[in-house]
Amino acid sequence: MTSPTDAGAGAPVGCSLGGSEQSTRIAEWHALLRQGTPVAAAEGRAVDLPRHLAHAAFELVLAEQDCCPFFRFTLTLSADGLRLTATTPPSATVLLDEVFGASGEQPVSTAVSTLDCWRGVDAPARSTREGLDQLAT
Repeated sequence: MTSPTDAGAGAPVGCSLGGSEQSTRIAEWHALLRQGTPVAAAEGRAVDLPRHLAHAAFELVLAEQDCCPFFRFTLTLSADGLRLTATTPPSATVLLDEVFGASGEQPVSTAVSTLDCWRGVDAPARSTREGLDQLAT
């Protein structure tokens, strides 16, 4: 079975983390993002972070790319701070919202309900469609 892909990068839409690893990663994102200010982005989600969080943001982006290569990140460092922008293919927007909050909002600090649907899927790279289909059954 194939997964939806990002036409630009060809990466499957899926997460290789499971269970507690996934919950821990989401908590790490929320802890970082709560220290910033959401800003409007032409695509995806963006947050302005203090400069001193640049290393932590970069490390988290690297870790995220290992498990969810369909996410695309841009880090822009300036004298004023760091802007972190994240985008996904359209089929993964719901996951972008779970991690980064809806456009212009702070992310939720607890439940990762949409990502929970991926936990029961056995494939190493779980697709959004497979996870959502499993919720319906």
